Amino acid sequence: PLSICGTFPDHYVLAVVMDGMEVGRELRSVLSTQGPFGDERVLLSHMSLRMRMGSIPFDTQSVRLLKFSKSEGFLLFGSQVDSDPLKSSTSVVGFDGASWARRIDSKSSYRDTPSSFVDLDLSRVDVYGFDLIDRLARQISSPSKNSLHFYEPVLSAPIELQIGQPLPSSISLSDKVVDGTWVEARRKTDQSPVVRVFVARDGNILQEEYPALSQIRRRTPIDHAAPVPSDLPVGLFSSSYSGDSSSSTRAIFTLRAASTRLDSLRALGEAAGQKLTRTSPSESALEVLAMAPDGQSPPLPADLSADGFINPRAPSILSALQYLRSAGKSGKLNPQRTLNATSIIADLSLRPSFKSIWSDPVKLAVLLARYVSALLPNKEHTFSMVDAVTALEKGFGDCTEHSVLLASFLRAENIPSRLVSGMLLTHGGLWIYHMWNEYWDGSSWQAIDASRPPFKTDAMYVSIGRGVSRFTDSRSNLSRFIESAFSGVSFDLVAAWADGMDLPLSHPKRVDVRSDEAIVLESMVLSRRGDWASALRCLDSGIAKEASTLSQKLLRLEYLTSSGRCDEALSDAAALLKTTSAHENVLSIRLSEINCHIRLGHIQKSRVVLKELRKILPNDDIKVSLLDSQITALETGPSSSRAKLEVLLQSNKGCLPCLAAHANTILESEDPSSADLTLALSETLKVLDLGYWADVEPLLSFSKLLTRLSHRKDALFVLDHALLLRPLDPQLLSLRDQSIRAFCGSP
Repeated sequence: PLSICGTFPDHYVLAVVMDGMEVGRELRSVLSTQGPFGDERVLLSHMSLRMRMGSIPFDTQSVRLLKFSKSEGFLLFGSQVDSDPLKSSTSVVGFDGASWARRIDSKSSYRDTPSSFVDLDLSRVDVYGFDLIDRLARQISSPSKNSLHFYEPVLSAPIELQIGQPLPSSISLSDKVVDGTWVEARRKTDQSPVVRVFVARDGNILQEEYPALSQIRRRTPIDHAAPVPSDLPVGLFSSSYSGDSSSSTRAIFTLRAASTRLDSLRALGEAAGQKLTRTSPSESALEVLAMAPDGQSPPLPADLSADGFINPRAPSILSALQYLRSAGKSGKLNPQRTLNATSIIADLSLRPSFKSIWSDPVKLAVLLARYVSALLPNKEHTFSMVDAVTALEKGFGDCTEHSVLLASFLRAENIPSRLVSGMLLTHGGLWIYHMWNEYWDGSSWQAIDASRPPFKTDAMYVSIGRGVSRFTDSRSNLSRFIESAFSGVSFDLVAAWADGMDLPLSHPKRVDVRSDEAIVLESMVLSRRGDWASALRCLDSGIAKEASTLSQKLLRLEYLTSSGRCDEALSDAAALLKTTSAHENVLSIRLSEINCHIRLGHIQKSRVVLKELRKILPNDDIKVSLLDSQITALETGPSSSRAKLEVLLQSNKGCLPCLAAHANTILESEDPSSADLTLALSETLKVLDLGYWADVEPLLSFSKLLTRLSHRKDALFVLDHALLLRPLDPQLLSLRDQSIRAFCGSP
């Protein structure tokens, strides 16, 4: 981005390539900040990928942040946010001065209420996150240890990597052959490659390869605007599915993709009962039999042991089993779980010979799966992983919680068990990531799924590799792996049988590019890029205004407001207020109204709308106070607004919107002191940290403050990161041009 006035080793762009097609950009920077533990070194990465879902453009974004103590070098804070127009997942790890803790969430937005933190052991970790790349590069000139413990926030635990011997080689880059050296890091457990790095003779890292993601990242001197959308789809679908899939015993699937992508999916052929055959350079056939992935491979001692998530010797697990074994006469569950288990306990008490079940591992496994399903009645997707004891106590969990609780019960009954990760083809042709179990019946492994009655698996279950004894050995962040590894892969069911009898296949309907849903999605993608004018044109050209739904009209109002067409927005808002009285709709309309009036400098009209907002919002709602401070700035200037915000901050310590507004008030002052600017910088950093550096507005404020404090290079770096998230935002583009002229001295 700064090729106009030089290159910088601490700020550079990588082109992201998948299957030979350039699909996005990653921008990395190294910054210095101040925090509660003193000077900090910050590694910041923003990645934007442009793909397609059918004919619809679909952007995904990833923001990675790592903060280290500058003097001692250990991790203080790390986060990763992955988002698209429909969902967001967040992984966070933090150090409190004594220990680390982690949380992981996947919701509609990273701003939604987060889950609680879970303790994390990083005492043996040598490398954090993309610091690994620099470590590998240093290995060429200064060889050190050939193994290390690696960690980044998306991982549930550190993994041990083995560093290979550097191999001299060359690559073609920008039509030139460059000599250098490859160095590789592999998982020590199974020798699967994690990353390969090519380092030129001058020490510059020119290319990184991530086999599990089917991704290549190359250093590029060009601007960081994302490339033209490619043909890579997002999401994984089958062109057909079986309406009676639960009875399928055998199925044939066809996988079509670029040759290199198919090469990376060999794990599909590792499981017993799954045969992967290459039928052409761009096509493979996968045969799946309904069976456990480990076949007759004998169990290991680890299949009966405990780990951080499977707790076969925990008192609550043993007590719950005794409650089942005695048909409710001894043992104990908490009152709510006792109620959940009523039907199973009643069923057992009516069987005169129910105790014989405990001598038959197959019957016992099915009973325990029924028990797990009853004890976890809340089966909504949890987004964060909890252990078996917590799942039993809380009574909630998706497939992962069902799997670790069933494994705990089975192992407590001395039945070896494993966890299986993979995919499940569901009704409608949608592939979902999934986890289930396998147990040893005395002669072979049997598959079972406690989260989906009647608890038997079928040929629609596709495992990725074999079962694992410990949860931490399962593939980290399976959903992200599947979305990445299978992007650009057509994975279709072509035939299914039930004990030799053909099963009929159904063909799902797909979103049509001309449908209203597709038009709305495309407009949302454009708005995320900062091109609200194009988002509005997309909506208006595809959906007639008089035929649009209320939600589409509200979305149009949002685009009008964001693009600065305030007169039209106010007209639409007045019309919408006559058609809806729903609280959330009226609130959205009134907020658009007042933002337009403030932008137009309409003080009295802003006060009128604020009065209406007070009727639908509590008096102590932060939105009301912040809007009041904005109107005050129009009436009497930034100093009066700042005074109001300082009072607000005293009663709402740590309020992020208040901190952001206060920092912006200082920024907008005519002649702020150096102390005031430093205070605003500190406040903006708090807002950035708690928003995981994934919000454009505080990045923009941070850049402006750095400029005012004469840190022009860092200001330009931060502005580039904001532009990668919102590359078509006119304000950001204009400010970047000004910043380049100021920094580089060009006219």
